[in-house]
Amino acid sequence: MVDVKHDRLTFDAAALLDMLERSFSSRLRQVSLVTEVDVSEVMIDAAADALGRVYRRSGDRELARRWPGCVAVALTGVASARCEPGHRQGTYWRHWWAACHVRGRAQDGTAFGETFLAALRVFGLPTFPELGETQKYLGPIMMHAGIPTHCLADFFRFLLSSRAQESGLDLEAVLARVSGGRRIGGVSEPVRRFLQYGGDYAQDVIDRCMELLERLGAEGEPDLAGLGLPARIVEQAQALARDGLLEIGWQVASAERPRIALDPFGQGIHLVLPRTQSGSGPHDPGRAADGWTVTIGGVTTEVRSHPLGPVTPCVLPLPRPAPRVQVTQDGSAGQTELDLVDPADPLLIFTEGGRFVPPHQALPPEAVWVAHPGDREPATGAGGPARVIAESRLPLGWEGWRLTQISLDGAAWLALSGDGAPRRAVRGQHTPRLLTGEPLPGVSTPDGSPVLSGLPAVWLPGGSEACWLISVRRSTGGPPVFTGSRTALQPVEVTGLWAGALRPVLGTFVITVRGPIGRGIRRTVTIAEGLGVRCDPPVRLFRADGLAPARAWLSAGPGMAVTPQTPVLSPQEPDRTVTCATHGESMPLVVTPPHMRVFAERAAGQGEWSAGPLRLDTGELDEIEALRIEIPGVTTAFPLGVVVGGCTVQEVGRSVRGRYSLWRVRDTVTAHGGADLVVPAGVVCAEAVPVASIYAAAAGDPWLSVEWSPRRTP
Repeated sequence: MVDVKHDRLTFDAAALLDMLERSFSSRLRQVSLVTEVDVSEVMIDAAADALGRVYRRSGDRELARRWPGCVAVALTGVASARCEPGHRQGTYWRHWWAACHVRGRAQDGTAFGETFLAALRVFGLPTFPELGETQKYLGPIMMHAGIPTHCLADFFRFLLSSRAQESGLDLEAVLARVSGGRRIGGVSEPVRRFLQYGGDYAQDVIDRCMELLERLGAEGEPDLAGLGLPARIVEQAQALARDGLLEIGWQVASAERPRIALDPFGQGIHLVLPRTQSGSGPHDPGRAADGWTVTIGGVTTEVRSHPLGPVTPCVLPLPRPAPRVQVTQDGSAGQTELDLVDPADPLLIFTEGGRFVPPHQALPPEAVWVAHPGDREPATGAGGPARVIAESRLPLGWEGWRLTQISLDGAAWLALSGDGAPRRAVRGQHTPRLLTGEPLPGVSTPDGSPVLSGLPAVWLPGGSEACWLISVRRSTGGPPVFTGSRTALQPVEVTGLWAGALRPVLGTFVITVRGPIGRGIRRTVTIAEGLGVRCDPPVRLFRADGLAPARAWLSAGPGMAVTPQTPVLSPQEPDRTVTCATHGESMPLVVTPPHMRVFAERAAGQGEWSAGPLRLDTGELDEIEALRIEIPGVTTAFPLGVVVGGCTVQEVGRSVRGRYSLWRVRDTVTAHGGADLVVPAGVVCAEAVPVASIYAAAAGDPWLSVEWSPRRTP
C-alpha cells in the first residue's frame, strides 16, 4: 500500500479510493467494529481527503455505492485518532471537515452520516439504532471507533482501579450503572458512551484489554499475540507501561470477581466466588481469601472455601429468586452487588455456556437458556412462540419458575409475555462454542467445578471471512498448550487443541477463542483425561447413623494414577478427596456418590442441606416450615410417613417438588411426645428410609439436648 502524505497526492482521488476500497472491503467483512481494521493515520487522512475531493465535485451520490469501505474506515478513523477525553457533541465534525477539506454545513453532516450508515449496511455491521434520532449519525461513528486513542490512558487506569481488590468494584456492576445513564468517575465522555451502548462489544473490549494489561504486568517479555485488539490499543498500552504511567502487574492478576452463572443440569443458577490472592506486591502473593459473606434477599450466608482449593472458584447455588446478591470477601471493606431478578422484568437469560447476560447487553442469535416465572412465557420477534430446544428443572427454592433453552435464530428480540414487557434486542452473529461433552458424574474439583474425562473441542461458526485466534493455557500460567488461527467459511469443529500437550491431560485450563470484537469466548475447564468412576450403591440412602456406606471405583488410563483408587465412604462421609497424578502433575478431586439429602426450611428459606437423618426438638417445629427431600433418580411423588412405636400413624402427601409441610404433623407429634418421619417401605427400597426424628427433650438434661449432626453437604 502506498504510504504518502495526503498533501503531496498528485493522482486522481477516485483512483486512490478504488485502490483503498479493495483492501478495506476485504477486511471489513472480517470484523464487528470498523476500528478493528488497522489503518495508519496517514492513510486515513489520504482517504478522507480523497472523499472530500469527490464530494466537492459530485456530492455524495457515488460514495456509499462505489467506496463504502473507504467511507466507513475514514470517518471512523478520524474519530479514533482525533477525539479527546473532553470530546462533546459537535467536536467530531470539526475534525472531519478538517480531514476532508470541506467547509461543512448541517446538510453536509447529514449527507456523510447517511453515507456512513449505508456503508455499514453493505458490510452487515451494526448501526446501533438504540442510540436514538439525536445520535443517528455521530453515535454509530463513535461506537465503531471504540475507545479513541487519546482516551486510552484514562480507560486503562479506570480498568485497573475498578478491578483492584481493595476498590470493591465489579465491572459487571459498572457496566450496568453506565448503561443506566449514570456517570462514573474517571470515565471520559467517548468511553462512557461506548460502555453505555456497546453491550457485548464493550464487554469484550474490556475483557481483552484486561488480558492485555495482565500480560504486560507479567515477568519477562510479554506475549501479546492472540488478543485480537487493534494495533493502536496494544501500542498505546505498551508505551504507557514503558513510561511508568500505568500501575500494572500483581493487581491485574487478582481481577476475577464474583459472578452469576447457570449449570442447567446440576447446580442451577449459582454464584461463582473466585479464590483471589491478597498481598502487598508482585513478589508477595499473600494468602488466599478464606471465605465470603453472601446476602441473598436479606438472608446472609457464610461461605467457606474448600481447604484444598486455593485458586479454584467456589460455587454457591442461589436458593431462591431475589432482586440482588451482595458479596463481601473476608478481609475486604468493599462489597460487590450483582443484580439478579428485576420484579418489573423477571427474565433471566444465560448463554449456552452458562454465562449470565445482563439486561443492558444484546442477545446472540443462537440458543440461550431462560429462567422465568411459570405464569409468563418468553416471546420473540420471529413470529409465534419461542422454539424450545430443551427444558430442565431449577433446584428447590425456585418453585413456580421454569428453565428452558430456546433458539433465537431469526428473532429480533426476546421478552416475557404481557403488555409493556421490556424487549431484549437480538443482534450480531453466531459466536464460537466449546464442545465438552458431559462431565464426570459425582466428581468435582474441591470447590465444586465439574471435571471432564474427554478433551474439549471448539466449534467455529461459518458465514464470514473472520480469522479466529485460539489459545489453550493452564490456569496457573506458563507457556500456552496450543495457539493457532483458523478461518471458517463454513461451520467447523476444531479438534487438534491438545496435540502438543502431555497425555493424559490433567489440570485446569483456560480456552480462549478470539474473533471479531463481541464474538469471542473464554472458558475455564478442569480435565482428567480418561478418568472413570463407578459407585456402589448407585444412590446412597439414609440409615439411622447417616448415609449408607459406599465404595467408589476409579479407573484411569495409562500414565495416570489415582490414590486411593477404591475409596470407602463411611455413613458420615458424603464425599471423599482423591489425588490424580500424571507426568509431574497432581491435583485433588472430590468424589461424591449420588446420595439422598434433606433440608429443614426455616423462616425466609434459611437452612442447610443435611446428608443424614435430622434430629429435631419438638420446640423446633415452630421454626421449621417444611422439609425438602431429594433422592437422585426419584421423580415420582411419594408420601412421608409419621411413625410412632413402629406403627405409621399419619401420612403426609408430597406438595411441591419434594416439600413436606411440618404444620400437618404438629398435632400428631405433640400428642405422642415425638415421632419418626420416614419414606415408606417400597417407595425407593424394600425398607423404610429414615428422614428425621422428632423428640421432646427433658428440661435440664444436657445429654438429651445434644443433637447428632451429620456432615453437611452443599
